[in-house]
Amino acid sequence: MGLLNPVTGTVTGNLLNIAGATSGVFQAGAAIGVIVTAIVLDRLGRKNSVYVNAAIGLFGGTLIVAAQNISMFLAGRFFAGWSSFSFLVLTPVYTTELSPPKYRGFFVGLNAVFIGTGYSLAGWIGVGFSYSTNPVTQWRGPLGLYLVWPALLIVIVFFSPERYVA
Repeated sequence: MGLLNPVTGTVTGNLLNIAGATSGVFQAGAAIGVIVTAIVLDRLGRKNSVYVNAAIGLFGGTLIVAAQNISMFLAGRFFAGWSSFSFLVLTPVYTTELSPPKYRGFFVGLNAVFIGTGYSLAGWIGVGFSYSTNPVTQWRGPLGLYLVWPALLIVIVFFSPERYVA
């Protein structure tokens, strides 16, 4: 994707530009996703917002894993950022509405624990895939595992109520 010279295997002059674009596009998607999710939460409801964000995440993740060029990869990063940060807005709101009043603070605080656990898990998955001898598997493998979580979320939320009923 323009990071390495295919003949010599050396780093190209595009490395820093592409690396910066990869991070920047993710954050741009995040900014837009957070704003849109704040609006969608009230218009579509909590469960439907989960479905929308999970679908955006699946779309972005699929683009990333299937990327044949840097443009496709960057487009996927935009939608993955949108979805990832949208869940940072959506999850505490939905968790609050699903929890009994007595335990709301605990469950919303647990979101932060799971975010930290997710970052740790992602790091260890990256370490695990770094031992692969196939360079394509080294980067597509961990990114492909990302697709499990939005799909699982769709299934779990299907069986969840819209809000807590006493």
